[in-house]
Amino acid sequence: LAIQRLEIAKNDLQHRIAKEARGNAILQASLERRKQALHERRLALEQDAISRTLLRFYYYFKLFEPLT
Repeated sequence: LAIQRLEIAKNDLQHRIAKEARGNAILQASLERRKQALHERRLALEQDAISRTLLRFYYYFKLFEPLT
């Protein structure tokens, strides 16, 4: 009887561990997607900042170009 209870407890723990592992895998995949989205957003913001800086330089030097 004690062995049966131990076997039942063992099976229950194995099922709970497997369920937890599946949940962890789902969370890990979600985390990776969020990390990728943040990375892409950061790159887009950096590109936007570069573009804005280049435009500022363009207009600044356009104002001071020699008249011909």
